[in-house]
Amino acid sequence: MDQQQSPLLRLPTEIKLIIWDMLFLPGHGISAAKAVSRATTQSHEQDANPEEPWTIHIHNLPPSESGPPPLHRSTYLIRNHTTLFTSRTTRTTYALALPPNTPPSTPLTTIYPFRAAISLLATCKYLHATLTPLLYSSYSFSFATNIEAIPPFLADRGPLARAHIRHLALTKRAAPYTLSADAAAWTTAMAFLAAPSSGLRLDSIDLGVQALIPGGSGAATSANADDDDTAWAALPVVDSGWFRAASCMGVFGGGAGGGEGLGWAEQMHRVRGLSCVTVRGVRERCAMPTSAQMVFWVGFSRSIELGFRRWCWEEMVRGGA
Repeated sequence: MDQQQSPLLRLPTEIKLIIWDMLFLPGHGISAAKAVSRATTQSHEQDANPEEPWTIHIHNLPPSESGPPPLHRSTYLIRNHTTLFTSRTTRTTYALALPPNTPPSTPLTTIYPFRAAISLLATCKYLHATLTPLLYSSYSFSFATNIEAIPPFLADRGPLARAHIRHLALTKRAAPYTLSADAAAWTTAMAFLAAPSSGLRLDSIDLGVQALIPGGSGAATSANADDDDTAWAALPVVDSGWFRAASCMGVFGGGAGGGEGLGWAEQMHRVRGLSCVTVRGVRERCAMPTSAQMVFWVGFSRSIELGFRRWCWEEMVRGGA
């Protein structure tokens, strides 16, 4: 439809911004006017107190829900964990997911009220050019441990959408629980995020890392969980300088995704020029470590939110060192 013939597009800019606010940013706490202004810049550093972006959760569609993928949505292979240490290969695609701790019966339209308004982007070039930056720059896209979904999801976005995605969130599985397919998926995802050809201009990454704490449910020492916590808290903490020196000496395996090393972190550090990197430990109980791999990860877990977080900041944030 011609812009001059559309009653919607003939409305004053102030009223259109109110409409965009109601459709795409309901209860967001940020006005569409400011969101549009921020979407035109590469970073949000000009905001003294930038608002936390709302989160859109993306996951691998479970095999039980698989079917013909929607038009223009890529499919890919994943290794579906059937137990902690076994898996099978399944072809799937990505889909919107409910946030953690949300009742499974909750309708997606309740969590993502803007879904019905997405069709507006396809009505004309003007709305696509106006609303795409608003939508993609105002939300954080969280993949949790569904790392396989990152490249196809981003590749399926157009260049305009990719250029305005500012925030990503993801979670790294503990290396002792990582299969070779998980490591390959991580390598592919980090290569996509770091490649200039992807057209991404990320502003922040929120990284969760599985932190293993011996004791608790399923562990041989579950009756002494408090003692286990005390012992874990007493483990030495290493600073960012140790991580940096170990990386320079090739201790972490030069990009290996699994094993005892932190090559996966070195791969992530190729994503540079960010304004913010958040690193948090996702604590989980484990059995008392009996392998070198488990011993390494339990010890590393103690420093995730300390020296490791600082190391990531120094490597990935502009002027972080």
